[in-house]
Amino acid sequence: MPEEIDPHLKITVAAALGTLADYATTQVGLKYPELQETNPNVNFVNEFVFANGGGEIIYALGRLFKQSKDLSLAMGLVPASWGFLAAANNLTWIALAHAKQYPWEECPMLYPE
Repeated sequence: MPEEIDPHLKITVAAALGTLADYATTQVGLKYPELQETNPNVNFVNEFVFANGGGEIIYALGRLFKQSKDLSLAMGLVPASWGFLAAANNLTWIALAHAKQYPWEECPMLYPE
C-alpha cells in the first residue's frame, strides 16, 4: 500500500501552485492594455510565504486542539489555496478583455446577426 503524503507537503504544494497560478495569470493579464495590476505592491514571494505559513499555522492549531488530521488539513488548505482565487479572478478579467478584442464578425456561427 502506498505511503500517505505528509500534510505539510500538501499545504506547501498547494501554496506554491496557487502562487504560480496567480503569477502566470497576472503576467498574461498585463499584456492587455485595458487591464492593470490592482495591487501594484504585489510580491509573489511574500504571497507564497503568507499562504504557506497561514496554512501551516491553521493545521498546527487544528492538531493542537485535537481535531482530526483530515479536518486540520482541510482547514490548512484554505489559506494555502488563496492564490487560486486570485488566479480565477485574473482569468475572469482576461476573458472579458479578450472578448472585447475578438473579431466576432468573422465568426457568424457564434455571432448571428
